[in-house]
Amino acid sequence: MSVELDIHADITRESVKLHQPDLVIAPFLNRVVPEDIWRSSVAGCALRIDRQD
Repeated sequence: MSVELDIHADITRESVKLHQPDLVIAPFLNRVVPEDIWRSSVAGCALRIDRQD
């Protein structure tokens, strides 16, 4: 599991690229999730749950 703060769209994109999560959760959704992230993931951002193989 990886937890990342969604402070800027570019930081979020970098984190999603690095961790390649199966699921992205945005519990507070204080701003719009970048389209390229929600189209390639199963939700939003803020807490990312990664596959533990």
